[in-house]
Amino acid sequence: MTGNAQDPLTHLREDFRYQLETFYGRLKLAPPYDSVEKAITRLAAIVKPRRADDQRRLVEDAAERWQAYRAAFVESGLHLKHRGIIAGLARGLNPKMWRGVRRRTPCSAGRIRSRIACGH
Repeated sequence: MTGNAQDPLTHLREDFRYQLETFYGRLKLAPPYDSVEKAITRLAAIVKPRRADDQRRLVEDAAERWQAYRAAFVESGLHLKHRGIIAGLARGLNPKMWRGVRRRTPCSAGRIRSRIACGH
């Protein structure tokens, strides 16, 4: 970690919250707070069972960290909130986090046929 005494789980939870707030802020959307909390809880469930050295590595390894963030985002159902708006606006915003998420939305899966409904 980068010099602070904060435990890895707390650091990851705070960073994930910051990333989500930044994402929704850049889209000019109010974050669905209950769903954000559920995603953060899901991240904790993903990280907590890991050994302490694995948790520290997760803090330091950006690729692995973003993989955990994506998993928490999708597994919590947060990717379903504002999905049409997000699909239309998220292009170009933090591709590390959101890469592949669009593929899991009903818009891109073809379940919603209207291009307008999908935010295109």
